[in-house]
Amino acid sequence: WLKINKNYITNLKDALSRNMPPELNTLSVIGVLFARAVLPTMDWATEDDWQELSNLFQSIREVGVFPTVALPYVLLHRSGEADSVEKTITEDLRSDDEGAVAAAASAVYSWIRLAALKPIPPFPPQLMALLTARIIVRRKPGLLPLLGGMTILFIEAPDELTALKNEMRIDLLVASLIPWRQATCLPASEETPGDFCEDERPALRAALAEFAFELRKWCERIDTEGIDLSPLELWRKSCTDDPLPEVRRAFEVE
Repeated sequence: WLKINKNYITNLKDALSRNMPPELNTLSVIGVLFARAVLPTMDWATEDDWQELSNLFQSIREVGVFPTVALPYVLLHRSGEADSVEKTITEDLRSDDEGAVAAAASAVYSWIRLAALKPIPPFPPQLMALLTARIIVRRKPGLLPLLGGMTILFIEAPDELTALKNEMRIDLLVASLIPWRQATCLPASEETPGDFCEDERPALRAALAEFAFELRKWCERIDTEGIDLSPLELWRKSCTDDPLPEVRRAFEVE
């Protein structure tokens, strides 16, 4: 199995250099493949192997595919590369490329969860600040993956997020739900068209409803003194008569 892993890295890099379509079709899931199946078992790797892997990831990025989710798993074997991994995730979180932002959101989740389970360098809190800032200002590229990733973290890693609450700017995150509600209301108003066209709004509104619900539950666990939580209550009330059934259901499990 270890030999197969090593050969796979070499063969995929060769295929990429020859622009072979069947191999290129696998690139969209290459980050997850390496994160789950290859990197955790790479005790066999030499310095040359790691350099080859780095070159492969860079080649994949150059064709517009981002295996960023795999990078925190590199730290299982090479903790000294934490700064480099952080730099790449930072670049992706600052990108306007949908794929880069989505990959960075997955990498943030991976690093937080992995650091809670394995002896790898701690998650850099400034990455969470960058991620939540995109949600707060409604920066379009990658919004759905960012909202989905944060919602999952509220569910699966509430204690880890508590340690990051200052960087998350909870006050601004909660307050942003008011303009978010206005920006995604249905039906869209011709007088105030907003940032999102009507066909973008259902998916965003459903994601926001789940996000608001889990944020509300998480806020009950932490010290929110001085934070106005009324936008969360506003979302709860507005969800009850929303035209979308998935939005109406968001708070029904309380």
